[in-house]
Amino acid sequence: MAKGSVVGNIARDLGLDVKRLKSGKARIFTGDSAESIELNRERGVLLVKERIDRESLCRQTTPCALHLQIILENPMELFPITVEITDINDNSPSFKNDEKRFEISESAVTGSKFVLERAGDADI
Repeated sequence: MAKGSVVGNIARDLGLDVKRLKSGKARIFTGDSAESIELNRERGVLLVKERIDRESLCRQTTPCALHLQIILENPMELFPITVEITDINDNSPSFKNDEKRFEISESAVTGSKFVLERAGDADI
């Protein structure tokens, strides 16, 4: 998703009034997670702050998710939020070697098959 894209409407999803987000000085606590999502208190939505790359965030772990909390003050309230990260096909399959040479006999039968090594794909 592009920077600034809406991830979700937390005011609606949590049943909160946007006024409560403002008066409660709503903020996001991510713990160890990268801060790739931000809260827009005026609209009550979570936005993409920076590009989120599923492969670098979760590697082969499925499902991939960001776990964070929305914190409100006066009175203090904590709301756990899970943002599931889905993958886009942003990595092309690749082989370990750029080139593979075969020595094929002239007597090879038409339609013969020759085995290639498996291609790796970081998106899988």
